[in-house]
Amino acid sequence: MWAIGAPLLVRFLKRKTDRDLAAAEEFLDRAPVPVGVTSDGTAVYTADLAYGTSPGMGPKSGTNTFAILALIFGVLGGLLSIPFGHIARSQIKRTHESGAGLALAGLILGYLWLSGFATLVIVGIITALAHR
Repeated sequence: MWAIGAPLLVRFLKRKTDRDLAAAEEFLDRAPVPVGVTSDGTAVYTADLAYGTSPGMGPKSGTNTFAILALIFGVLGGLLSIPFGHIARSQIKRTHESGAGLALAGLILGYLWLSGFATLVIVGIITALAHR
């Protein structure tokens, strides 16, 4: 029974997948439709809106949590400020939250700490080899 049903199931799923892909490509190829207009007459499209907003509402307010953490870890000397800073910058671009400066400061401090640690390691290795 499996020898008969499996090929039929595979053919059915492949045909369904091909139809889904064609529908997705057709959807992506359509021209964008404006959902509103700003006060200066510029058209607003859905891609311009932050998640959960509607035309007329501003961008999501608040400071990105990862940006705050990036700055805190950057000041304290933690290398976690580097991934937190990069995560914060990508989220800020997507959600239009505030905190871009905090994320950048955390990244700069994190990379400074990283270069300091790397310098200490290199100096330690050179010193150890010189005293052999």
